[in-house]
Amino acid sequence: MRYTFLKLAAMLCCAVVFLSSCAKGDTSAEENSSTPDPVSSAVQESSQPEKPKPVVFNTIQGDTDPFSTASAVYCVESKTYSFGKNLETRLSIASTTKLLTAAVALKYMKPDDVLTAGSELGLIDPQSTTCYVYYGCEMTLSDLLGGLLIPSGNDAAYVIAVNVARAQQSGKQLTDKQAVDYFCKLMNDFALELGMTDSHFVNPDGWDDPQHYSTAADMVKLAEYALTVPEICETMTTAYKTVNFSAGGYATWTNNNYFVIPQSNYYDPNALGMKTGTTEKAGYCLISAFKRNSKTYICLAMGCNTDLDRFELTKKLIESYT
Repeated sequence: MRYTFLKLAAMLCCAVVFLSSCAKGDTSAEENSSTPDPVSSAVQESSQPEKPKPVVFNTIQGDTDPFSTASAVYCVESKTYSFGKNLETRLSIASTTKLLTAAVALKYMKPDDVLTAGSELGLIDPQSTTCYVYYGCEMTLSDLLGGLLIPSGNDAAYVIAVNVARAQQSGKQLTDKQAVDYFCKLMNDFALELGMTDSHFVNPDGWDDPQHYSTAADMVKLAEYALTVPEICETMTTAYKTVNFSAGGYATWTNNNYFVIPQSNYYDPNALGMKTGTTEKAGYCLISAFKRNSKTYICLAMGCNTDLDRFELTKKLIESYT
């Protein structure tokens, strides 16, 4: 009897051990099943569509070749950037300012309105580029826009600014300086209308001043608007323009944008013009636009080291990011 009891006890212990080991085995299997198979995971990942690489908006200077302080490629139709460097950095923008000067002038005056050059010509810096407008000269706004945008005449900028301001403030006797200041107010107001919220303008020609600045992102907004104004589009794609002055004589202007000059090594039949700019603080700047693959692209190369660098960089950016 004792023997039978011991035999039953031993069998019972074996059963407990067996059931315990089975439970452990089941738990182990459960844990293993929750761990992904690396081979299966690799296959699953490779079957997923490759995600497009995001555009890196660089913040380190010197990472474009040629060098630029800020640069961008922007598609007008999709409202997107395919490249951007230092888009939000405040910059001296030199004569690219004149795109805004032209836009404001056409908002308040008609292309065939006649403007007269006066003593405001004395306000321009002696080292300025000019289109040879002289005191007492009468020209249509259309012709003055040519002098403003083609050879980048600072004299044209001041004649336009003063005439527009006095036309808007006809009941007041504005001095030249007051007229320029009022025009700059119109520039700043219009810039805000375009969404240029990090820009400020204190002159119509873009001469260096601590209070005269913009950003690449804001200048893209200005360029996008300029492309909607037929008079600006026609002028900035003109390679050469000859004008006759009312008191005799004439001037022939050559566009500073090599992309629209047929004889230039940079000539591009798909170029839509835009604006150059150069000052000591701003460096060599270029805002340009092109038609590529049925789309319109705005390209900025701001703060380059040499005249040709801005064209070399623009060419590289347009070829690489459109």
